Amino acid sequence: MRLLVILTLAVCPLLLAQDEQNAGPADNLVTSAGYTPPTLTKVAPGQVITLYVRTSGAPVTQPILANTTPLPTLLGGFSVSLKQTFISDPVLIPLAGIYPSDPCSGVASCTPLTAILVQIPFELVPNVPGSRMPFNFAAVTVSRNGVAGDPLPLQAVPDNIHVITSCDALPPAPGTPCTPIFRHADGSLVSASNPAKSGEVLSMAAFGLGYPVFSIATGDLPRAPVTTDGVYVGFDFRPNTPAAKPGKNPASAAITRDGVGLYQINFLVPAIPEGTPACGNGVASNLTVSIGRTSSFDGAGICVQP
Repeated sequence: MRLLVILTLAVCPLLLAQDEQNAGPADNLVTSAGYTPPTLTKVAPGQVITLYVRTSGAPVTQPILANTTPLPTLLGGFSVSLKQTFISDPVLIPLAGIYPSDPCSGVASCTPLTAILVQIPFELVPNVPGSRMPFNFAAVTVSRNGVAGDPLPLQAVPDNIHVITSCDALPPAPGTPCTPIFRHADGSLVSASNPAKSGEVLSMAAFGLGYPVFSIATGDLPRAPVTTDGVYVGFDFRPNTPAAKPGKNPASAAITRDGVGLYQINFLVPAIPEGTPACGNGVASNLTVSIGRTSSFDGAGICVQP
């Protein structure tokens, strides 16, 4: 049985392909396609990501979800390990769930995948830009019933922010739009029919902010929220605007008990400029909220009441 791992952060995969009939030597493995050389997938300590695994064994047909914390390191016969330069022994990676994934819609010859939602250990040593420390080389390896696949190299970074959307559900609901998760103080979702207002405090959810102020066990929930410092927020009151690197407006951020590896960022909605269009008539969002830390940023658009 041969395993091939495709890693994604949320819904953006590093595409790999394999000739299923001639699988074997590494030189027959296609690792990317396009007009530029492939780059390593970035991951941060504590980041929740999805691995897509193609195996010659029988694919998973039903979701298998972890129902306790700490998360298990063996689920449905699958295990995942992290190997890196700075730690000689492999570190077992906690698994949140396994579910079937079918990327083959409209494709005549395609192999179904098995998706594995994992949390990258906080033991991952990131490569800090400008640091004089030696480079840390890291890779993950997926095993099924004790049979290991090829290691997948990673680029370890201090943070790799991903704003959580409805498509990050476990397992994701097929055919639904990816709606960012912003909440009012009462817990209700921000939407066009329930827009944000100037002066209110909203919360957003994200993965991949990196180390918090105090250490947390990988695969487990903290006993109480743990602050994450050095997080900044930016606002852009224009319709349907992509995220941008925020300025130096600090935001309150913490790893919460709402989910393993889940960070909650709280912020105050600023004054809404005159002339800000309302959502509707082609305007899906009229405020883009961006968050950033040391080496990454992400964001999403929401609706505010002009």
